[in-house]
Amino acid sequence: MRSGIGRFPPPQPPAAAGICYGHQALAWAFGAEVIRDDTEHDNREEIFRRGASRLFADFPESFPMRESHREIVSRNERLLGRFTVLAETGAGAVEAIGHRRSPLFGVQFHPERSGAWGVKLFANFLKIAADNSQEFVP
Repeated sequence: MRSGIGRFPPPQPPAAAGICYGHQALAWAFGAEVIRDDTEHDNREEIFRRGASRLFADFPESFPMRESHREIVSRNERLLGRFTVLAETGAGAVEAIGHRRSPLFGVQFHPERSGAWGVKLFANFLKIAADNSQEFVP
């Protein structure tokens, strides 16, 4: 681990969500790679939810979000050892991650610029943060 971010005392660290660069920094702090993408992302992207998660509760299978970045979190065993991929693009790029044991989340897109689905994502995160006293369930 590259920082103290994973060294919270039991029972749980506080809930945290990284957006765009924060998503990349969170993944990097736990040993994942952040790589330069050949494509500049600066528009609406269709995001595909992967499986069930409380962060994406009541979301459809796909939904639009705004993006603005040139780097991406690489999907590899270092990432997947600590995080679950919660959402991705149609091409399979990692768009959202959730830590397997702690309420730590990252999203590559910008929910604050994405309308109603962005508002819903923040509402879901706030529910997770308020419920942080119980055993964590991604």
